[in-house]
Amino acid sequence: MSGFVPCDAIEGDPDCCLSCLHLQSCRRQACMRQGRWQNPNLWSCQERWVRFSDTRNAYLEVAHEDSCEFQPSTTVTTVTTVAGFGSRPEDWFVITGLSLFACCDLVLCVWYAILCMKWLRLRSHAHVHPEASSTNPNSPESSKIGTSTASASAPTAASVIQVGRNKLPTCMPEYWSYLPVPEQGWALHPVAGDELRTIRRMFVVRQPDELGKGRDAMTYDQTYSNLVVHCAWRIEHESLWPKYAAERNDVMRNMCQIRKNQLALDSWDSRLDDASQSMPGELFDEVGEKYLLHGTSPERLLDILHQGFTEKLSSLKGIFGAGNYLAEDPEKIDQYTRPDPGLGTPGLEELHSRLYRAGGNHHPDDDNIFYCFLVRATCGACLQTTGLDKKRLQDEITGKEVFLTADRRELARVPGTSPSFSYHSLLVNLCTGKTYGAAVARFREIVIFEGNRIYPEYLVAYRRV
Repeated sequence: MSGFVPCDAIEGDPDCCLSCLHLQSCRRQACMRQGRWQNPNLWSCQERWVRFSDTRNAYLEVAHEDSCEFQPSTTVTTVTTVAGFGSRPEDWFVITGLSLFACCDLVLCVWYAILCMKWLRLRSHAHVHPEASSTNPNSPESSKIGTSTASASAPTAASVIQVGRNKLPTCMPEYWSYLPVPEQGWALHPVAGDELRTIRRMFVVRQPDELGKGRDAMTYDQTYSNLVVHCAWRIEHESLWPKYAAERNDVMRNMCQIRKNQLALDSWDSRLDDASQSMPGELFDEVGEKYLLHGTSPERLLDILHQGFTEKLSSLKGIFGAGNYLAEDPEKIDQYTRPDPGLGTPGLEELHSRLYRAGGNHHPDDDNIFYCFLVRATCGACLQTTGLDKKRLQDEITGKEVFLTADRRELARVPGTSPSFSYHSLLVNLCTGKTYGAAVARFREIVIFEGNRIYPEYLVAYRRV
């Protein structure tokens, strides 16, 4: 247990006397020892804070100009720490910040707030400790963090915010930078090192002969046999992430009902799963969370960066419904991308100014740059098919309903659920036989009909070589 102690020895406790150093105008001191805050009367001394992170203790050294008498107050506030709170440096920045506010020194408070902005923002956005994101929510030892205040005569129970068995973390990812975010609400951070190497592992072309093919592929005047990642950015979007996390928890509740009722679902693995294990953060198998790819044109990048994915603008002419189409193969998403003509291209000035800043990633200034998103997708209960009938409403082989309505904006209900809910995603497997409806023969496709189940976590710029 950590403690903050004053320089003057409390009677009967010789261990709480510390050395004295000078600082400016402090009118009163907050003291925490063995988990208790004591607020004495006004001090005529000067004080400073020192943090010892290696011992998980922080202490207050108070300096005298002449004499200083410690007069304990009768007010005691209890601080309860649970589940490893205090094991991270950010926790001590929060504790120290609260203590500075108690000192009522405006200059110190402003100075400290500027230096520790990233940690203060972490605490303001996170309702649970960031380490909860790496904790199994089905474990009884779910992460907890909480504080409570009470009088010395009548302490109250700690107020604990807990990641329950049926709930996943909703806080911002702990590997984010937490730097000040521009006014548009999102920021792009160039990635490097292991993170970039892992993204390149996901971008492996397995069927070079299929590059440039497909009904959506654009005519390209150069031959190429590979796709090479040029650079990438991590997208930190403060409004899209909470929506994604909330939708992920909705899917979690549905999946708990499926497990409780012991309903059978066909499992599936993505080709990106192995490489995904090296990415920062955690993917939650309980909701079928996966990294997948989505190719697009430079003209649409800013819209997705601003608003994320939405099913409302999806075309009703989509072969497998009006949803967001994702893939596990770079060869597949390459047919939907369009080249970036280069710096100075009319209409792309704003995009280039946001992507290629001084000291960050650079544009090669040629027409051989293409863009795709590496997204987090909550696939949940996945309906699988190898093809649709002529009306594109039912599975061609089994005859089961695939869509709930004729406009194909929502998937069929999961059998045996009450209250009922629709499948969360559609996986179109390869069709090996003859078909009279809609099917795919080269690459699998994943379609999600709720945009908030997709978070665009990385923007990737690649080249055709």
